Amino acid sequence: MLQRLRRPIERALADAQLDPAGLAEVVLVGGATRMPMVRQLVTRLFQRLPLRHLDPDLAIAMGAAVQAGLKARDAALDDVVLTDVMPYSLGIVAANQVGGRMVTD
Repeated sequence: MLQRLRRPIERALADAQLDPAGLAEVVLVGGATRMPMVRQLVTRLFQRLPLRHLDPDLAIAMGAAVQAGLKARDAALDDVVLTDVMPYSLGIVAANQVGGRMVTD
């Protein structure tokens, strides 16, 4: 399982031309990131401990709120510049192969 997590992380860093040492902080979000072995893998890959004082669910909600404010051209976010987004829709597939789009453009 950890190898399946390692490859996308390494690919994302390579695609973004980023060196883990150049990142200011690492924030983990999502269910699997609560597992100690996943935290250990991330610590090894990024050569630093991920932030632990942030609530991952709150971090996601805040990011979504900022994105919504930017799309709505909220004046409070005039100084915020979004430099990277994921251009793909996220979805789920159930055991019976019925899927649905969860997040769209």
